[in-house]
Amino acid sequence: QCEQLLLEEAVKKKYGFYHLLSGVDLPLKPADEIYRFFEENREFEFLHFSSDDYASSREIYERASVYHLFKNFYGRENRFLETLDRASIRIQRFLKIDRMKKHGYTVRYGANWFSISHELAEYIVSQKKMIRKCFYHSCCADEIFLHTILYHKYGEELPVFRKELESDYLTLARLIDWKRGQPYTFSSSDYDELMSSEAMFARKFDYISDPEICHQVFSTLMKKSARSRI
Repeated sequence: QCEQLLLEEAVKKKYGFYHLLSGVDLPLKPADEIYRFFEENREFEFLHFSSDDYASSREIYERASVYHLFKNFYGRENRFLETLDRASIRIQRFLKIDRMKKHGYTVRYGANWFSISHELAEYIVSQKKMIRKCFYHSCCADEIFLHTILYHKYGEELPVFRKELESDYLTLARLIDWKRGQPYTFSSSDYDELMSSEAMFARKFDYISDPEICHQVFSTLMKKSARSRI
């Protein structure tokens, strides 16, 4: 719902690209370089897709194929409602309820972060009713709804950046490391790796535990930006 509301407001301005970033992301390049990068790659959409096998696993598929009726109410706090939710899912399995099959969707899964064109953002906004119909009362649908809707419309024709590295986060122009963490939190010791990366953005950072790396990145980008204006 948050992403939908943000895109609905943003498309009114008709930007070239729309970037979904978290509050613990940082840019790795100065602004003019980021603008230039996306301008030079206007024909691509920056989306991350995980493997088909994982997307079709029951764990992922049932995020949207069955109704998580109490998810909006309990989060991780109410054990009673969580138990009811699990019981409801078991009943729906028995009754063979499958929202995705009903609407003819193949579930696709990937990172919720993206950098997409105005045309694609407008299309997503235009699908608001269908998205609500298919993904309301789902679980963690921010990693499913966009990928599923777009795959249904474009299939393999969707012009994803770095398609040969579709499951790599560089297809998002982002540096994200799930091998060293959940995901890994960059620190001052990672400065050289960050500055040498070809990614435009990185996540994640923790200003409380290591403010120095945030200051280092900011200072470097300000210096690069100043030099580019000389």
